[in-house]
Amino acid sequence: MMKASRQLSMVIPGLFGPAEIKQFPEAWQDLSLPALEDLLSRTRQGNVEARGLEQTLFKLFQLNNGRGDDIPVAALTRQWEVQDAGGYWWLRADPVHLRADRDRIVMLGNEMLNISAEECRELALELNRHFSAEDWLLDAANARRWYIRLDKDPQVATTALPDVIGQDILHHMPHGKAERHWRSVMNEVQMVLHSSRVNQEREARGAPAINSLWFWGSGRLPCPVAVHWSQLWGNDAFSQALASQARVPCASLPSDAAEWLEDDKPGEQLMILDGLRDKFQFANVEAWRECVQILHDDWFAPLFTALKQHHLVALHLYPADGTVLRLSAGDARRWWVRRRSLAQWL
Repeated sequence: MMKASRQLSMVIPGLFGPAEIKQFPEAWQDLSLPALEDLLSRTRQGNVEARGLEQTLFKLFQLNNGRGDDIPVAALTRQWEVQDAGGYWWLRADPVHLRADRDRIVMLGNEMLNISAEECRELALELNRHFSAEDWLLDAANARRWYIRLDKDPQVATTALPDVIGQDILHHMPHGKAERHWRSVMNEVQMVLHSSRVNQEREARGAPAINSLWFWGSGRLPCPVAVHWSQLWGNDAFSQALASQARVPCASLPSDAAEWLEDDKPGEQLMILDGLRDKFQFANVEAWRECVQILHDDWFAPLFTALKQHHLVALHLYPADGTVLRLSAGDARRWWVRRRSLAQWL
């Protein structure tokens, strides 16, 4: 039996599309999203002092990183997967592929790199050997997440790698007191990687080069605090790391709302749907359209019905743009509220 005491908060970065979508009204005019439009029209909007997925989740877990610059993503994910983050400053140094595009250097990330464990080991060895005079150590923990362990604050603010995907990196470089040092380190890293046998072999077989590291998410491991979430649903490493640190039960995303509604666990639950994020970053309007339609059919329409039938007490949407859209079961039944088209939200 479905529990009426359940509340669901959904973090959905990119829900309202890339800025470029406003230039192409035909991109959204023929979308059929009646439930989403009805749902949005009946919400009550509030502000959240956070933007982007990582900052929004950090806020929802009521954590304080002390310094106030970076979100300590590196320390949290390090603790989650290696359990040795305590006592150090950590900085993510993720392997990435950059592409020159006219007067820009575009971040493509690392999903397409398929780095082997042997390549991780060899590149980490080469980089640590080159930077042996530095007071830090690089650990290539896996194909996606590499870490630098430091004894003190690196004194830079950084941009989360997912927020740089598809963007010109020159607008997102480390900045702060030690920015010149870390930008110099990044340049040296690129030279080491360029001459590495690993990349020579990758290029010989037509694989994209691992041609840079991206520094981001610095900080110490924050102390866990009591939170009100009874369950977290998400597939990304950072949300799972947060749940682990806060001792909140965590599970992979259900396939759709129908599967989630079959679960009878009560309480305030948090769900991360980040499938729109890369479409947003790459300004891929067509992919964004397809993903929004799927979200509407698989998630928004069933959840809106559940609210109206009081199988769900409240639904909170966090588009990770500094706002929250709150909808109670009572709000959902306000049938007289005029539907606003999605165009008014974009």
